[in-house]
Amino acid sequence: MKKLVYVVVVMGLVTLGVTTAGAQGTTGDKPVATTAADTESIVAQIDTYRQEGEKKLLEKKFTKKEVHFKGERIADSLAQRWEKVEAYCEGDQVIRIQLYPHPGVSERTEEFYLKGNRLVFAFIQDRGPKHEGKDTGEPGKEFYFDQGRLIKLVDRTSEGEKHPDAAKAMYETRLPYEVLELLDILNAAR
Repeated sequence: MKKLVYVVVVMGLVTLGVTTAGAQGTTGDKPVATTAADTESIVAQIDTYRQEGEKKLLEKKFTKKEVHFKGERIADSLAQRWEKVEAYCEGDQVIRIQLYPHPGVSERTEEFYLKGNRLVFAFIQDRGPKHEGKDTGEPGKEFYFDQGRLIKLVDRTSEGEKHPDAAKAMYETRLPYEVLELLDILNAAR
């Protein structure tokens, strides 16, 4: 009977520890947003970071690097959708990445902000001209990431998603992977 009680107590403590860790939202050793207040605080920090970046872009304070999607090192999936990528750097850190479509094929652009080579913000604009440094608040989809997790999606388009949960899961997987792929291309072009 003592063994059974001991096993039950140990299993309960293990379960409590797993539940508590899950409730705190840990990924590895870094906490992620778990409450609405945490999420809004992180989103506000990312918005400030992006606004500062857009200001630096207008003031030409970034080092700009442009890579056209041609040649063997570029995956067909990227070369078919995009004409080029522009990276904006401070020192050796990529802060902002901008993808441009082939002229006459699409009007879609994708913009990414990174901190420490990790995606923190993505902006997808399906239609209309790109206004460098002035696109904050324009119609598009805004994605806020924290520790690799999509914590907020703001859809400023008139389209709306038919299956928002599936779309969110797809973007949460696709966008960070796309950024890693772009970083590899940018690093290879140095």
